[in-house]
Amino acid sequence: MAIRFYIIPEIGAGTASDPRRPKYVGLEASPHISWGGMQYANEAIYLVRADVTGAQHTSISGESDVLSAPENLQDVVGGTLTNLQNKLEAVNIPADWITAGMTYAEVIRWVARLFWVLQRFQGMGFGTFFESEDLDTLVGDMPQQKRSGLKLASESLGLDTDDIQGTDTIRVAFKKLTDQVTTDMLISGQVL
Repeated sequence: MAIRFYIIPEIGAGTASDPRRPKYVGLEASPHISWGGMQYANEAIYLVRADVTGAQHTSISGESDVLSAPENLQDVVGGTLTNLQNKLEAVNIPADWITAGMTYAEVIRWVARLFWVLQRFQGMGFGTFFESEDLDTLVGDMPQQKRSGLKLASESLGLDTDDIQGTDTIRVAFKKLTDQVTTDMLISGQVL
């Protein structure tokens, strides 16, 4: 068994009989997979930490809608940069800031911090962030309620929003906010 990290899509309707959960490691996994994770608020994506066998990892990472990190999170992104960026961007996670020399631990830590900010947005009752927007939408073009929600959620976490301009894209705003987060993220007992 080994601890592995994945970005996995969500399945489930969110009901008692069909709870929201990460695909491939949730209730359907056989044999059972021990996992913990963070949702990207209501964006139907999870950052998952799972204790898997080699066969389970091969099966999960072989899915086209899964992004998996190497077992050694101190490995650098290197030649996987373009694939990593494309897969993150496809699920509205900004990735243009990632370089080939960064470690997977750095990338996962930043992603977890972004998820934390968006979880606060959703938890404060603002719902799904990406409806008609994408990462290149200008902050000034977002609906006023969503701009206010992002500001309130960010400030409730102690983040400074003064540097975010209406001419910034959502990707730039997310980077500015997430770069301020110094809180360690904890997923299933592992500090990121």
